[in-house]
Amino acid sequence: LRRWILAKADNFIFKGSDCWERVKDVSREALRDYKIRENLSRRRAKFHIPEAIKEMGMVGQSMELEKVCEMMIKAAPSKHTVLILGDTGTGKELSAQGIHKHSGLKGEFMAINCGQYNGVDSTLEAELFGTEKGKFTDVSNTSGLIESADGGTLFLDEVHNMPLKIQQKLLRFLQDGSYRKSGSTIAKKSNARVICAANSKLKDLIASGDFLPDLFCRINGISIVLPDLNDRRDDIESLSYHFLKKYTEDREMTISEGAIKFLKEQNWSGDIKGNIRGLENVFRSVTTLVDEDVITVEHIKMYNDFDDKKEIKVEKLHELESRHELEKKLLILKSWELSNGGRTRGGELLGISRQRYSHMIESLSLIHI
Repeated sequence: LRRWILAKADNFIFKGSDCWERVKDVSREALRDYKIRENLSRRRAKFHIPEAIKEMGMVGQSMELEKVCEMMIKAAPSKHTVLILGDTGTGKELSAQGIHKHSGLKGEFMAINCGQYNGVDSTLEAELFGTEKGKFTDVSNTSGLIESADGGTLFLDEVHNMPLKIQQKLLRFLQDGSYRKSGSTIAKKSNARVICAANSKLKDLIASGDFLPDLFCRINGISIVLPDLNDRRDDIESLSYHFLKKYTEDREMTISEGAIKFLKEQNWSGDIKGNIRGLENVFRSVTTLVDEDVITVEHIKMYNDFDDKKEIKVEKLHELESRHELEKKLLILKSWELSNGGRTRGGELLGISRQRYSHMIESLSLIHI
């Protein structure tokens, strides 16, 4: 027995009156596990992840996501500030981390959410700029994130929630790299590269006078808009399998085609549904609460709040997909014609890589060479 344990045997059957019944049960269970693994392997294999998306550490295969990732990789080595715009749950902090990773900066990546602080107190100011015990203050000496991120990246999430007083101090820092700790009169310097993230409220706040136009111009050195999940429905299946794998490391589970179709039909935008974060929450709940090996539509509806009235009503999903595929084919055919069959040029016309362009041609069976 010890020898079989060391050989990592899956199961043991001892001689006895129920020996053959046990053989049947174990064989049936082994076959079921094999089919689940085979199904997962086969379906994961069809997901072709473009190189730019892989490099940014993101999940998906859509043209929309690939173009954004290519922009971020190009922006990363520059010294310009970057403004990442996107709804809740679209991956703004993950994007900032990817930019830092490709920036070549040796310093730390420091992040802070400006929306978690009360606008009337000075906590956010102390967190960013640090504090110094002075003549009129009893605070202790602390280092702020601007100092800690010297030579690295400072990520300011929800920058639209930053109070005006701190906006003014941040503007001064972005102008010449100098800042003063709270309670100090001595100017210090930092080479922290700043990346900010905000949602659609930012422009409204500029118009109402709650966000400084000059600061917006400073943080908007390079603007990157992240698509929400409704604009990259092609990625829902690959994201689903990514989250399924993340939350089922100790068991084998798969998801039905009907459940994937149901998830693609949902409206994922806004703070309630939460975009990619909302999709992840679906898999966090069902993988915890479902005992079966296959996740179905019923499981998803049972453990998550989906209102059928909020589903897409403009067209049925298969009609949307058919139209999307047709538009893709027409675009590729037109680019093929304009580039005289050149795959590098064809990819440039569509704003994608040659590898991605070649894969689209082959996967859509448009042109046989």
